[in-house]
Amino acid sequence: MKKFIPIIILGLIFLSGTAFATSPALLSITESATAPVTPATAEGYIYALSSDSKLYFKSDAGTAYDLTSGTAAWDDITDPDANNEIDFTDYISELKLGASGDFRIGDGGSNYIKFGASGDTTFIGIASLAVPNESNPTVDAIGELALATSGEGSLLDTPLLEFYDGSNVQVVPSVDITEVSGMSDNDVVAFNAATSTWTIQAQAGGAAALPDQMVAYTALSLLVPMASDPVTAIAPNDYVNCAANIQIPCINFDDSTEWARNFIIPIHEDFDTTSNISFEVHGMPYTAPATAKNVAFKIYWVTVGSGDLYSSATTSSETADIAVSTTQASGDVLSFQINNTTLGWSPRDMVYCQISRIDADAYDLTGHFQATALIVYLKRS
Repeated sequence: MKKFIPIIILGLIFLSGTAFATSPALLSITESATAPVTPATAEGYIYALSSDSKLYFKSDAGTAYDLTSGTAAWDDITDPDANNEIDFTDYISELKLGASGDFRIGDGGSNYIKFGASGDTTFIGIASLAVPNESNPTVDAIGELALATSGEGSLLDTPLLEFYDGSNVQVVPSVDITEVSGMSDNDVVAFNAATSTWTIQAQAGGAAALPDQMVAYTALSLLVPMASDPVTAIAPNDYVNCAANIQIPCINFDDSTEWARNFIIPIHEDFDTTSNISFEVHGMPYTAPATAKNVAFKIYWVTVGSGDLYSSATTSSETADIAVSTTQASGDVLSFQINNTTLGWSPRDMVYCQISRIDADAYDLTGHFQATALIVYLKRS
């Protein structure tokens, strides 16, 4: 038996259908050319427009909702099945998860990004985070990340990660050391205030290298040579007058006889074995020369390291001429260097030395040179 049921909703929507025992009712809505007026309070209209063949609901506030493609509250969910996308143009959509739940986007297998209920994000498998990658990125939103592909400074070839913390752009240095070019020993990381960047550069403007080892001897702390030493003639003690008649002990080095004194140098463990050893003899001429004069010194040494014999042979090295002041009241610092490739000293050696004055040439200083101190500098590696 067939039964026809006409339905009228507020005189605007006509529903009709045919009921069958084995099928659902088929409802028909007549399309209208224009939207209805605003309904009375606590009422609403459902209608279809002939202009787009879409179904609408109009509330008593006069707001029309598109029941086919979403609503104003849902902000136009546009054909998610046809275009594989959901378009939220004006509104924020929130996915609420339970305490132990998570939301995953990935390949349906073991590679995905997991969003947890507490707001944390975890990358699983080969899933990764992609950030802007450019020469000079702008990072000015809180939490924003970017890669500066040009690096920071002239010596860095690899990108650096930058992020904005709300007040400053932070740089995360993560450098493959094999890709850092142009570096030298003791280079430092230094801040460039002009560009607000960090660079790798030589020590100027950065942390200073460790100071040289300095071993200092006053005249009277230099040892007297023994009968078995290379030079057995003793450089005698004396003194020079300083300001306010303060007497400073010295030892005299003669102009014609090789007089000597001994000293010991302990070599530190980070000694630079390829460097020059610097010697300074402080003092003054006993009598001021009228014209330019020179002195020359000679260093003898024996090195004894762990397991070495004390019977090692003595080695020596002579200096070139060293100019002496023509003013007797002026203190002289007579400096000379010997490269360690000649000396052969090693870290943690004990070096037993002797210093003497020798004849150099026709411009030798006549008379004694009075040495008040001896200082030895050894470079660190």
